[in-house]
Amino acid sequence: MTFLRRIIPGSKFAQSLALTEKLVSSQKTTKVVKGGRNFTYAVTVIVGDGNGRFGFGRGKAKEMVNARKKAFNSAKKRLHSVAIRDKRTVSHTVMGSCGASSVLIRPARPGTGVIAGGAVKQLLEIIGFKDVVCKSFGSSANKNAMVIATIDALSQLCSISTLASLRGKTPSQLLRKTEVVSEPEESQTTAA
Repeated sequence: MTFLRRIIPGSKFAQSLALTEKLVSSQKTTKVVKGGRNFTYAVTVIVGDGNGRFGFGRGKAKEMVNARKKAFNSAKKRLHSVAIRDKRTVSHTVMGSCGASSVLIRPARPGTGVIAGGAVKQLLEIIGFKDVVCKSFGSSANKNAMVIATIDALSQLCSISTLASLRGKTPSQLLRKTEVVSEPEESQTTAA
């Protein structure tokens, strides 16, 4: 059982979401033909509402504005939902990959912030995570692959109760904070 759930496009719930949009990458390609040059734009966009719902889409067109609209509509059609623990972090450490790119996502203490690079940070912020530590491995130059690897990692999240049952423990044992026990001070006796 994973926390990543797909939201049905066109539903009243999906239409009522107030989504914000972030441009992850844009590429301009040129094709030389007999009459001159043809320009095409490829755009990658992520959308989210800051409460665990997000989408990822790509669009191509001859104009940047149209490519961005296509990417936004594509992202709205592929909305997903992920649970945020304590309204700030992930529930446990996960790792996702796409091709040569890999992303490790770990929970962090309150006040840490989103420590990640590039497209991964944009995606985690638009989802609504506030305290997360990430490390990217392999090829991080391809922003599309990094976003897909992050989505793959988020799809591997499971609830605390599921994780506890897999480990043979109770949820309270997993969430228990280690207490620092100080050693009792030894009384020093002076020899008279």
